[in-house]
Amino acid sequence: MTTSGHNDPDNQADSIDPDVWLDRGFELFKLGRFDEALQAFDRGLQLAPNHPAPWCGRGRAFAELGRFNDALQAFDRGLELAPNEPGLWLDRGNVLFRLQRFDEALLAFDRGLELDPNEPGLWLGRGHALVELERFNDALQAFDRGLELAPNEPGLWLDRGNVLFRLQRFDEALQAYDRGLELAPNNPRLWLGRGKALFGLERFDEALQAYDRGLELAPNNPASGSVAATRSMDSADSMRR
Repeated sequence: MTTSGHNDPDNQADSIDPDVWLDRGFELFKLGRFDEALQAFDRGLQLAPNHPAPWCGRGRAFAELGRFNDALQAFDRGLELAPNEPGLWLDRGNVLFRLQRFDEALLAFDRGLELDPNEPGLWLGRGHALVELERFNDALQAFDRGLELAPNEPGLWLDRGNVLFRLQRFDEALQAYDRGLELAPNNPRLWLGRGKALFGLERFDEALQAYDRGLELAPNNPASGSVAATRSMDSADSMRR
């Protein structure tokens, strides 16, 4: 792999190394240039169709472009080539989740966890799938395991708070949101979650302050769209969103 290959891949990559296209694809992906990343991964696959990494990259690019069925096909091809790669099972689970195929997503996350039980992302995905299947206690266990592995991840504290809220364990939900806010004080979803928990505890003035802070941080966030309605609901109805 040479520097000139990166600078002018059209002239040199085909004759040098398919990894030039792989590297280029992931760099474009990081820049949010998903169409171009997809083209780079496809060029790499022309040279090395049995290399699982370009299939992984191809799937991720498709997912970012909202082409979830194409992404699934790419991940499945990658898994044919590397069936013991937990990252590909994570990717497969994530795209199945986006397709609302929650049972299949759970199976994918569980297969990944058989291979790597210490990957927080797999526990996160497992928890999300279990929430959608309304298995809230199992979801809580998954998020708690993820937090054992990544205790400073604010998104996991948000998820823990959300599932505790669904279980009507409002005090514990509030503690989870507050821990998340210690790590990410400008996260609007944590502030909105804090407002929900406080509402459930009938601490309405504090709930209003939390809602207002969330709206201040992200006035156009879809998660804030039901705030006004939530203020006027009782806690059981608001929990159903």
